[in-house]
Amino acid sequence: MSTQSNTTPPTSDSAEVLFISQMQGILEELMRNFETCERYCVSQLGVTVALGNAVLAMPTSGPITMNDLSERTGLAQSTMTRTVDQLVEKGLAQRRTSEEDRREVHVQLTAQGSEVQQALESSREQVIEVVRGQIPAGEHAAAIAVLSRVSEAFHCAAKDCCS
Repeated sequence: MSTQSNTTPPTSDSAEVLFISQMQGILEELMRNFETCERYCVSQLGVTVALGNAVLAMPTSGPITMNDLSERTGLAQSTMTRTVDQLVEKGLAQRRTSEEDRREVHVQLTAQGSEVQQALESSREQVIEVVRGQIPAGEHAAAIAVLSRVSEAFHCAAKDCCS
């Protein structure tokens, strides 16, 4: 009597389809879970996710130009201007025009903005600490290596995305 299995090994096409499907599912779940944590954390501080991300992108001391802040966040300058308007209205940032070049605008966190930034960083660290605790210590380096490779792959893919 033969003990051969009726299943055939996956072809490279089916393995590729399976990888794509699993990768999409895992990334969607990862992003959804991260965004849920992020929304909850920022809401506790009275800011939106967009404002929280802008606060986190700002230097801890000293000003940053609006152009540099737009680049750091990946937002268009018009969107960054509206975001900074909201930060200024909430008392989290101050804006000033450069004395050397009147076209250049600098933005800087206020004392209240720095407190929000520290609280957001602390919240993120707490979330990562919980995640770290769910991964066996012997797998930490492997987890970081895989996440780094996935991040690099997405960075490369972003250059050719949707073309």
